[in-house]
Amino acid sequence: MKFMNRFNWIGQQQDDEDSNDIYLLCKNELPNRIRCSHIYKKNTYVDDTCPVCGAYAAVDIYKDRKLDSSLNENGLHRLFFERVPKVYKEMDTSIWSSLGGSAWKSADANEQVFLAFCMAFAEVSGALTKSESDYWDVALAAEARVRAYLVDRKIHIVKQPGFDLALIADGMLAGRQIRSLRAHYGISLCGTIFETHSRAEIDRKYQKAVKIAERLAILGCSSRDNLPYFSAANHLAA
Repeated sequence: MKFMNRFNWIGQQQDDEDSNDIYLLCKNELPNRIRCSHIYKKNTYVDDTCPVCGAYAAVDIYKDRKLDSSLNENGLHRLFFERVPKVYKEMDTSIWSSLGGSAWKSADANEQVFLAFCMAFAEVSGALTKSESDYWDVALAAEARVRAYLVDRKIHIVKQPGFDLALIADGMLAGRQIRSLRAHYGISLCGTIFETHSRAEIDRKYQKAVKIAERLAILGCSSRDNLPYFSAANHLAA
C-alpha cells in the first residue's frame, strides 16, 4: 500500500541492490519537453540505454525510492523532536486540552490521520519490548483504544490509498493541510509525553505511533470494524 504508482511499486520488488532484477526509469527529456519515463530492466540492452529514446539518462528506481523514503522518515523524526517541545512550551495547555471534541468534529480526512497519530503517540506504551510479537501486541492494543475513542464519538475515518508522512510534518508546522486547531490540539497531546517520559521511551512511542497512524489511514475506522484485536460491535455493546 505504501507504493502507490508503478515507479515506486517496481522499486519495491527488488530483493537487494546486487540483484539482476534491477529496473531503470528513463528521465531523458524529449524534444517536446516531456520525459521519456520508459521503464526497463537493467542489463537487457546494450550499455543500458533506453530502448525507446536511445539515451542513457536512467535512474535505479530501487535506490532512488529507498533514498527518498529514508530522508523523509529521518526528516520527520528530527522535526517531531524539535517542534513538539518548543511549541508545547509556549502553549496554554488549559485551553488546548479541552478542545479534542472540536478538533475531531471538524477534521477532514488528512487532519484525522494527523490526530490519529498524535492520539496513538499519547496512548501507546513506550516500554521496551522483548520481541516483535510483543511489539505488535503493544501497538495493536493502543490502536484498539484509539478505535474505541473514535467509535464512541461516531468519528469515521475513510480508507485512504496510502499514508503520507508529510501530513504529520505539516501538522507539526501548522502548515497548509493541517489547520491550526487540529495542529495545536495534536501537539498538546504529544507535548505532555515529552515532560513525563525519557527520550528512549518517547522514541519508541513515536515509532509505534507512525505505524498505528498508517494502519488507521489504510484500514479506516468505523462502527463496522471487526478486527482480531478490536470489534466495534462488541465494544459498543459493552
